[in-house]
Amino acid sequence: AVFAVLVGFVFWGTWSTDFAPVMPDCPIVYGPGYAMGTLRGMFVSGKFVPADLCKFLGSPYFWQELQYALALYCAALGMAYFCRGRGLSRLASYGAGLLLAFSGYWCTLFSAGHLGWFQWMTYGVFAFGLADRAVRKGKPRHWLMLGACVAWGSCYQADLWLLFTILTGAYFIWCCVRERKFPWKGVLVSAAVFFAVGAPFIRSAFVNDLAGRDKQIEEGQTVSPQAAASADEREKRWIFVTNWSLPPAETAEFFIPRINGDTSCPMTLSIGARYGKDVRQYTGALGRPKDAPVGNYRQHSLYVGFVTCILAMLGVVFACFQLKTSKPQDLKTSRADLRFFLVAAILCWLCSLGRYCEPVYRVVFSLPFGDYLRAPVKWHHLTEFCLVVLSGFGIEALISL
Repeated sequence: AVFAVLVGFVFWGTWSTDFAPVMPDCPIVYGPGYAMGTLRGMFVSGKFVPADLCKFLGSPYFWQELQYALALYCAALGMAYFCRGRGLSRLASYGAGLLLAFSGYWCTLFSAGHLGWFQWMTYGVFAFGLADRAVRKGKPRHWLMLGACVAWGSCYQADLWLLFTILTGAYFIWCCVRERKFPWKGVLVSAAVFFAVGAPFIRSAFVNDLAGRDKQIEEGQTVSPQAAASADEREKRWIFVTNWSLPPAETAEFFIPRINGDTSCPMTLSIGARYGKDVRQYTGALGRPKDAPVGNYRQHSLYVGFVTCILAMLGVVFACFQLKTSKPQDLKTSRADLRFFLVAAILCWLCSLGRYCEPVYRVVFSLPFGDYLRAPVKWHHLTEFCLVVLSGFGIEALISL
């Protein structure tokens, strides 16, 4: 109910059942044969995720905005599911879920029409709770759903899926160390389900997405003439990939919204001005080519949330002294998880800095597929996720006072 009220407030003015908002990376016109064309595409590609059923339930214009809201709700449920498994109370778990759903970078990519990211969050967040339960309880349904959720999360946003799959894998290993066991039979079950469900997505990622990224890098013109003239091919690739690195000073936007404006998208600015909306020109350096004195491009917010960040810090502070949970037996392991996500948040933030933290990101760039991961600011998605987990512990700490 709380989510419904909040999502209605956030999306107010965009909802319509007969036309679509203008989003640069998403269709805005649907022909009369849309449903049959979608069904034919599923049979040809073999790609199917449960949310695709929505495409056959009413007009695509009805679902154009609703599918984003539905993904945010699934992400909130996934976070609550994970936190409940770690022994946090309902209030702390649902609170963390709401904070995740409406965190800046997660939510505001709606403006660009980045539906692939929202499709990942529909399933991918649940993988953390399933990994925890699979290791602790070892029930077949947890292993089966873990493999399916990781596979479904890979459907259209291969680069972000890869980053979160690495984080999920790291957390799974952490759970094994924490519980002092390695349930290899369950791992085989999850792996079998993953490859059975995700084979079309994996094939598409390696055949289409990688080829498309190579072409994009080859044709990309986001390097300043001065930098291009002095760089070899490998260095040009580094420059291209690390555009959209997070300038360290803009970390302040984690706490303070709109500190450097909203967007640099001319379309959004002109529409905002036409309808009298308070949409500000973005003046920061995110999206600026290397060595270029001016220029930027951004269509989203970096705002994590002042409340989220404060709660995350409280969770870390209070965990050092006292933390009660609704399941006392989980107290020790819950604190251990808090340390994991604290370290992960710091590492992901460093990676999001990209070229501004070159020694760290050079390591990422040298890893397999690391030179395909364009826009290091994407790591901020992982930072937000980790901070929201910490905020859940912060809420629990406040309850325990």
